[in-house]
Amino acid sequence: MEHNSVQELIKLGASQVIHNKEGIPFVAISHDYKLTSIEQYLPHPIKMRQHVKMNTVQSLINYINRFKNPHTTIFADDTRQSFNAVIDFHVSQDEPRSGSHTVEYGCPLSREWEAWQCRNNEKMDQTTFAEFLEERAEDIVNPSGAELLEIALKFNVIRKAVFGSAMRLSTGEYQFTYSEDNQKGTVELPEQIKLGLAPFHNGEKYEVKAKLYYRLQEGQLLLWYKLVEPERVIEDAFNEVTQRIQAGVGDLMIIEGRDA
Repeated sequence: MEHNSVQELIKLGASQVIHNKEGIPFVAISHDYKLTSIEQYLPHPIKMRQHVKMNTVQSLINYINRFKNPHTTIFADDTRQSFNAVIDFHVSQDEPRSGSHTVEYGCPLSREWEAWQCRNNEKMDQTTFAEFLEERAEDIVNPSGAELLEIALKFNVIRKAVFGSAMRLSTGEYQFTYSEDNQKGTVELPEQIKLGLAPFHNGEKYEVKAKLYYRLQEGQLLLWYKLVEPERVIEDAFNEVTQRIQAGVGDLMIIEGRDA
């Protein structure tokens, strides 16, 4: 022990222990009667003071299981898609705890989910729309990615086309007529596509529907899509994570809310 620490202990030893809070002894220094904790001189801290942020659900479960006690409480906040576990939560109204040992996990959105959300309800010209379909073809379940790539390729080929009309076929597809260099043709596009997206990073994939829309304006074609109830998908994914955590930590209490 360093000389200064020895002198401090001698000084504190001449003082009177007057308070003990949560197992931590305090003394009053005689010259100014200031309460001073002597926890720093003990072999180890009396209690844990730690806030940890985890990157995966399993890491959260593992950490909770390592340090949990019967009173450990987990708060599930569906407005922020986050979980916060207070390891040293209150035992009862008559036996409160400091709640200084916590662990947090915020469900990060996946890159594919962010990509589709970023373009959601955004009007695009045919070329931009086609390029987007090419980039995200692996996310598309129905029609197949190959079919949509074929449509995207055709839109890219007729970049300078003038569109004349559009109609809905009995198959539920949109058919657009166009002319380019004195040649006429048609191109079809489904009214709706189905995506396979994991809302959260490394999470389970969900079926997400996207309705396609168009607008013809002076021979120019604008295309866009709207995701169908994306909030419900996020809610379902969050509930699944909650169930996974509950299964992983046993009978610990999970409360819907936020530890303010």
